[in-house]
Amino acid sequence: MDAADQVDDDLEASPHDPEDATRIFQAALKIIDESPGRLALRMQRLGDHRPLGTITRAIQRMASGDTRISGEMQVIVQLMVRERERAAEDVTRLRWSQVGRTMTAATRDFTITLSPQTRGRWRVSVTHVPTRYSPDWPVWQTSLEDAKIKAILCIDDALHATDPKLIASPFERPEAPAVTGTDYLDLARTMNHIARDTLRIKTQDATALAAKIAIGLSLHAARLAGEAILVYLGWPVEDLRKCRNHDLLTILHQAEAAIQESGDPRLKPYSHFTLVGPIVNGKKLGGTIAAYLQTHLAQGAAAASENYFNADEPHFSRPVPIHALCEMADQLIESATQVIGVVEPV
Repeated sequence: MDAADQVDDDLEASPHDPEDATRIFQAALKIIDESPGRLALRMQRLGDHRPLGTITRAIQRMASGDTRISGEMQVIVQLMVRERERAAEDVTRLRWSQVGRTMTAATRDFTITLSPQTRGRWRVSVTHVPTRYSPDWPVWQTSLEDAKIKAILCIDDALHATDPKLIASPFERPEAPAVTGTDYLDLARTMNHIARDTLRIKTQDATALAAKIAIGLSLHAARLAGEAILVYLGWPVEDLRKCRNHDLLTILHQAEAAIQESGDPRLKPYSHFTLVGPIVNGKKLGGTIAAYLQTHLAQGAAAASENYFNADEPHFSRPVPIHALCEMADQLIESATQVIGVVEPV
């Protein structure tokens, strides 16, 4: 008999001794891998209308033995223990695929993406394919098996949530086509091509306003190149949307980290693609693309990509030469193209 079965039997026995009830309740929380705070949030999402703080304090008092375990709470944790057992069985029936070190699967119109993180932990992301709705991420899981089970539980909660803000509205959105890393690259190429034409590099007679717009386009094209790699290596698009406040260099470093964590030996030549020398006018400049961008972004708001599209920001950082960022964006787009050309999903 495993720990879950023992807790299930103990809960069914409904012990009258308060200490036994507390011990069994604590064991159940460990089995379902929920802290009082996370359990309270889950209960609220599933229909408990009490304030979150009230639910949390009640669970904390029961877990510490300060108050008796209510009959309702015994029912809830017993159902959750059984739910976890069923989720573990569902995991074995799914067909799992691996891209690098990222694990993916699909079930009930949802896609599951499990990405390795530091110290052996796993990030869980699930997305409802018809609507692109993605429930909130759970905490990182301590093992791949736990991550798979947690993904199934996230899907169950999303399908049965009672809060219309969490489930009804997102699921009513019109169907959107899936976005791929290639889509990101196509947009990046087009954007940087427009930047090159706007700069009028050959005649060097672009206006200051045209140059400002072109630099902003090249900065965004470079960011799209990094995002293309992340999407292709398994990052859900929803995750990237949550990183929109990250600067360009952060996104590029995240793409490098994703390549390194993929464990694919074919990608090793691209694991530090920002550390190559920038090539402008057919000649290598000193340093690396990463160092150049770091120097550029260190100039503050005037160098941020969004600044180049704001009419109320007349001053902007001008790279030297003026088309340097356009050339570097082309290099980054080419690196992303090579990465996507190397990896074939399994």
